[in-house]
Amino acid sequence: MAYEWPRLVRYFDDHDEAYWNVTGTQWAFAMDRASARVVLPASVETELLSAEGYTGREGATGTAYSASTPEPGVAEYETTRSLGRNEGLTVVLAFPKGIVDPPTGIEAAIDTARYVFTEWAGPAAFGVLVIYYFTIWVIAGRDPSPGRIIPIDHPPAEHSPAACRYVRNMGADTTAFSVAIVNLAHKGYLRIEQDDGGFALVRETASKEPLYPDERALVDKLFAEKSELKVSRSDSNSEFMNARFAAAQSLKQDYAGLYFKRNLMYLVPGFVLSLMALYEVFPDRADINDIELVFFMSIFVLVWSVAVTFLAWLAFSTWRQNREETEDKDTAGTVLIYVITGIFWIAEIILWSVLAVNSSFIYAACIFLVAVVNAVFGSILRRHTSVGRQLLDRIECFEQWLKDETVHRFAAAGPEEASRRFERFLPYAMALNREAEWSSEFESALETAATEETTS
Repeated sequence: MAYEWPRLVRYFDDHDEAYWNVTGTQWAFAMDRASARVVLPASVETELLSAEGYTGREGATGTAYSASTPEPGVAEYETTRSLGRNEGLTVVLAFPKGIVDPPTGIEAAIDTARYVFTEWAGPAAFGVLVIYYFTIWVIAGRDPSPGRIIPIDHPPAEHSPAACRYVRNMGADTTAFSVAIVNLAHKGYLRIEQDDGGFALVRETASKEPLYPDERALVDKLFAEKSELKVSRSDSNSEFMNARFAAAQSLKQDYAGLYFKRNLMYLVPGFVLSLMALYEVFPDRADINDIELVFFMSIFVLVWSVAVTFLAWLAFSTWRQNREETEDKDTAGTVLIYVITGIFWIAEIILWSVLAVNSSFIYAACIFLVAVVNAVFGSILRRHTSVGRQLLDRIECFEQWLKDETVHRFAAAGPEEASRRFERFLPYAMALNREAEWSSEFESALETAATEETTS
């Protein structure tokens, strides 16, 4: 092999030198022999040349080589033993100043830029990824400022309980579906009956109360073919799942985009920047024993890391919610979330360790960091629009009323009115995760009313 060295000379006060790693130190095989011949661009007397070198692994200063200057301006090097795996030969030739002119002005700036790009391309790409996401979050991901929150004794009447939860969480979940079922039961469109191993939804036809669009879609799908639907806790039910999907699609059509934006389009450039960052820190092929394994595990660990980050956020949200609740916590469900999150994180550590062993620690760390950055910003880039923020203010005003002195308001209303109010607002309390407090306060109000009636 013949090399031309463009601007790879090191310049000192009293001399210059050519410094070159001839073989590299990343080869996964041994070398019986390595040699190099260095020719300067001008004839220099051999007495003015100094030929040295190093052998061994990266950073080693072994001397298993011979060096000579057989003629003016020429130096020759040869190893005196075979080079093992990840060992190499580096040559150094010192010569008087003035043989190779140093770069000046724009040339020096280009050399510096080339070096910085080569050495810091990976960290720079990762930094650009974080800066990009932060900038997008500042521009398009922050919610409008909330309005004044004061207790109001009624929910937004033009929006269903499920819709209130959907807008608040910026997405549908199982609770939103349950809330819609309970509200349909309250309106008299269906009856919920306990069944062995599950429950049954029975269609009622007498009610004339108006339905919200998501509730209409739910009823039409639930009872499209029969008037009674049995649902087991152990088996999935296609009609049940189809109805849930129909309700979710109705909510998405009416609220997504108008009341909140997910900003998913901004994740595409972030994904491209992520791949660029990982490409720049991908280990040399010679450092990898099984490149197919590393490539597969890179994709798998990246996706897995995003998943465990979301699980960690879910566990944190559950913990924060449980701190606010004082009674009737779903202990079993909470423990299950914590256990699943813990199992996933243990698997994450194992997978990450396997990837690090088969590639490099830095590369595996970058995989994890890129996954966390994408997961975190993928979550916080969602934002409410100004219209959504106004609805959210009304929802929070009603939630504030639910948390205030509702026992006294229940008692003042009387048992019949209290019962009607309880049934009417229970779906909204469920949608806002206040059903335990709401039920407890209603029971306390009835007990207080019964005590007062007995005393009088």
